[in-house]
Amino acid sequence: MLGDGFASRAAVALMMVLPTLWILGCGSTLGSLEPRQQKCLECALRRHSDGETMPDAVARFASDCRSGDPASCSVLGVMHEHGRGVARDPKRASTLYQQACLHGNPAGCVNLGRLLGSGVGGRLDAEGAALIFEVACHDGVTEGCYQLAQLRYRSGNVGAARTALAQACASGHADGCLGLGALYQRGQGVKQDPARAAKLYRKACREGQPVACNRIVL
Repeated sequence: MLGDGFASRAAVALMMVLPTLWILGCGSTLGSLEPRQQKCLECALRRHSDGETMPDAVARFASDCRSGDPASCSVLGVMHEHGRGVARDPKRASTLYQQACLHGNPAGCVNLGRLLGSGVGGRLDAEGAALIFEVACHDGVTEGCYQLAQLRYRSGNVGAARTALAQACASGHADGCLGLGALYQRGQGVKQDPARAAKLYRKACREGQPVACNRIVL
């Protein structure tokens, strides 16, 4: 049986493998991932790559996925989707997201919905994606609300997009507030309201959205 010494060495090794993730405050990734850690890891993996040491992380999350941790399956899916430590393979990513989703991981469901909605990694299934996003949004997953808004906006249903953006923004989703502000600024699907747009941009800015900060009218 592995002792505490091994766990400590593994933690140090992972810090060396994924320094960006630790800098961003994802915390220790030993054991099953907490939702906050999973979100941090997936965000960092989409934005950064470490070509030399990332394969070690792939092996780690693959092992945890096989052991039944759905969050690790979703993180591994992000690595395959974006080519982090492995060859880019959206089809494999889709399979991993489905596995995570079927085992109750909300972020994995949203990731699966994104691929279904774009047709990347398999067949295009916009309504299947919408259903996944609606369930996630109803269950309080703000990214699900935001992705639903994106999907509805692309299909031309601005009213449904506005509703989903409002739900995302109300829960503190910065991009949701930015998108809702843009609708009010342009008067798209709503009565044009520059003052409300500015208020939404300020909220998005406080949540860390740099584009919103640049749009604030002082």
